[in-house]
Amino acid sequence: MPNIFLFTGENGFALRTEKRRWTDEFVAKHGQENALLIDGSHISLRSLLDEVTASPFISGKRLVVIQGVPRLSKEEMQVLLQSVHPDCILLFCDPAPDKRLGGLKHLLSVATVKEFTPARGKQLLDWMQRESAQQGSVLEGAAATELLGIVGENQDMLSQELRKLALGGAGPITPARVALLAVPSGEQEIWQLTTLLTRGDLPGALRYSRSLLKSGEDPYSLWNVLLWLVRCLTSVTLSVAEGERNPAKIASTAGVPFPTARMLVPMAEGIRLSQLRPFLAWAVAADRDLKTGGYKSTGEASQELVALIDELIVRCCSLKEGSLSKV
Repeated sequence: MPNIFLFTGENGFALRTEKRRWTDEFVAKHGQENALLIDGSHISLRSLLDEVTASPFISGKRLVVIQGVPRLSKEEMQVLLQSVHPDCILLFCDPAPDKRLGGLKHLLSVATVKEFTPARGKQLLDWMQRESAQQGSVLEGAAATELLGIVGENQDMLSQELRKLALGGAGPITPARVALLAVPSGEQEIWQLTTLLTRGDLPGALRYSRSLLKSGEDPYSLWNVLLWLVRCLTSVTLSVAEGERNPAKIASTAGVPFPTARMLVPMAEGIRLSQLRPFLAWAVAADRDLKTGGYKSTGEASQELVALIDELIVRCCSLKEGSLSKV
């Protein structure tokens, strides 16, 4: 079907950028009244049919963008796509649709699919140079490497930092300016902690957590980040124990972000459920005691919470080493 399209893939930044380009160009040519954005997660088949069967208003084309593939059966999706007005362009946008849905399987078989994968290596560096140029600045090669080390490869965060760095002074963006102005975001903190823990790098993980606390990170916030990682590791480990090792499938079924699932799978493959149970029991008990006064931790006196953070990191790294019983 030449007028049915699907944008998908884990590179949400590139997907949104292309969707915005499509919409802007369409509106410029056919008018805003012929462009419609729909939330696909909360709409009935009947409502969808009402929208896709309508003819354009004083124009040759109409664009309907559905954010999120609706949870339709194969038969319902067939009815929807066969009912699309010949002058209507139907665009589905979903970074990670549920591949178990019969409706999605049919959509994949008839739509023009464009997959947006993460930019890496030279492709990512070239994009960073173009992004800086659009902000009226020049990004030095060493500065790009420095920024990637601080922020990571997430293009949303890189775009924000590049805009900030372009406003940080005259002349090119240098490594010194990056070191001064660029700061890790919450997502980057999670990424860095996950990297260190999956490597079993106990000294590195402890140093990184202490550096976050010294830079002003709230201990409760860091504790919650670590608990979130524990939940993700548990979900991934259970999936691996059931024989599933595909990160994309684990992300879809276990509700874990794909990059996190991909990073945790190698660690999970070395964890036995008999190791995981006491680790989880300790984490649950520690969080309960923290919230019910079993530990004393306030903004002025957070030593016990900091000690808990250290112990969780030690236990997690020991879990990778298979020596949890010794902790």
